[in-house]
Amino acid sequence: MDPDFFDEVRGESKSLGGLMLELFSRFPKLNEEITFGPFLFTIMSVGKKKIKVVKVKVLNQNEIKIKS
Repeated sequence: MDPDFFDEVRGESKSLGGLMLELFSRFPKLNEEITFGPFLFTIMSVGKKKIKVVKVKVLNQNEIKIKS
């Protein structure tokens, strides 16, 4: 995978939580999902001002077509 894969969407963020804020364009809710490329991100735990846990799944070709 290209090390610059997320550059166009990550903005100035340096963490996975920051990337989630960029992808959602808002603070995500618990259990919300978003797909970017071959990745499915699921918000597993949030605090009042912080995304605490994100599950990342690499999708296979069949799943990418279903989720897109």
